[in-house]
Formats: sequence, C-alpha cells, structure tokens
Amino acid sequence: RSIVEQAQRNVRVIARKAEQRLQEATSRKEQNDVSFQTNTISSSTNNR
Repeated sequence: RSIVEQAQRNVRVIARKAEQRLQEATSRKEQNDVSFQTNTISSSTNNR
C-alpha cells in the first residue's frame, strides 16, 4: 500500500469518527458548536 493510499484511508477513518462524535454532540451541544463541527467535517471529507 502506498503512502497516498494509506493517508486517504486514514482521512476516511478520521472523518467517520468525527461524524459519529458530531451526531453524539448534536443532542447535547448548542447549535453554534454543531455548525462549526459540521463545517470542519465537510472540508475533511472533500479531500477524499
């Protein structure tokens, strides 16, 4: 497996974990925090 392939896989794993954390946070946090996290995840997943 090349370095690029490994990096792409790592990004997908991190993005998936971040999405899970966001879903958990949605039920607890205020809307401003959720909006910020959503924007961060979107920019990460666009790099796939």
